[in-house]
Amino acid sequence: MSENINLEETLAAFSAYLTEKGRKQSTIKRYAYDIKDFYKWLRANEKLLHIKSWRELSEANYQTYFSELENKRKYSQKTRHRIWVVLKKLHMFLGIVSPLDGINLSLIPDQSLNDNDFITEMEEKLLKQTVLSTKDLTERQAKYRPLIMDRNVCIINLVVNYGLSLQELVSLNMSHIKFARNILMVPGENGATRSVSLTMEDTQQLYKYYTTIPDPVRPRQHTDNPLFVAFDFNRGTYRWVYEKDAPKALSEVAIQKMIR
Repeated sequence: MSENINLEETLAAFSAYLTEKGRKQSTIKRYAYDIKDFYKWLRANEKLLHIKSWRELSEANYQTYFSELENKRKYSQKTRHRIWVVLKKLHMFLGIVSPLDGINLSLIPDQSLNDNDFITEMEEKLLKQTVLSTKDLTERQAKYRPLIMDRNVCIINLVVNYGLSLQELVSLNMSHIKFARNILMVPGENGATRSVSLTMEDTQQLYKYYTTIPDPVRPRQHTDNPLFVAFDFNRGTYRWVYEKDAPKALSEVAIQKMIR
């Protein structure tokens, strides 16, 4: 495998290698997302102007990247270690000495993730089938489930395909979604945001959910109205907070119940 930094070529070869090793597609998708994010950081910080291969990246380059993940993006220690593991495995695949050995994230073995930490394709399929099903629901729940199916599928997509946390999901508002550009700006704990490139299919699913909300209670675009809105099963419509003149945001607890 060439060491040259050609992202598409590297990802294709690395994905094929992981598939051959029996890795789950959900794991491979997560690896690819993390590598793409690192590549975007390299490009944004003009590191690619001075190097031609992965081997030329120094420990200092990686240290700066992980410092940004910690201090600017406020990523948790476990998330940073997951990314460390992904990049370390990429180096092993490329057959190069990993500069990551000198970064102290390697001193946290109990934080290491394995395939069991990622949802399997079968589990993903079952989860999506469940949120679309009316099985074991009360008569009232079954009556209104079709009204929230698109919302629930969007939530599953963002968790499985892009790794959003519950806290990130409930913090999303209409100013964060750019339908025309397939971009979702995900806010961090300190107000900083990270840009997530959505697939056309996932953007269309989000827009479909958005347009199924009745116009009187629909969140307004380009505002701080919540992206994911709570549903009132007693009234059979999405909730509205009159004091705020805005839809009621879906809570973390509600998402947890939905996933369970």
